[in-house]
Order: sequence, then structure tokens, then C-alpha cells
Amino acid sequence: MQDAQKLRSEAHNQVRRNDEVAAQRRSWTFCEAITL
Repeated sequence: MQDAQKLRSEAHNQVRRNDEVAAQRRSWTFCEAITL
């Protein structure tokens, strides 16, 4: 039971990290669009 919870929390962290990377990429393209 504890292993499943650990896997779930690791998967959740992975998703959150992907969201942060995607958000950074979005803000970067936004800044580039303004400066161009």
C-alpha cells in the first residue's frame, strides 16, 4: 500500500515539474514575441 502511494506522489511530482517547464516555455515565447 505504501509503495503505491509513493509511486503516485512521484508521478504527481513529475506532472507538476512538466507543468512548470511548460509554463516557463510559454512565458519565454511570450517575451520573445514582445521583443521581436
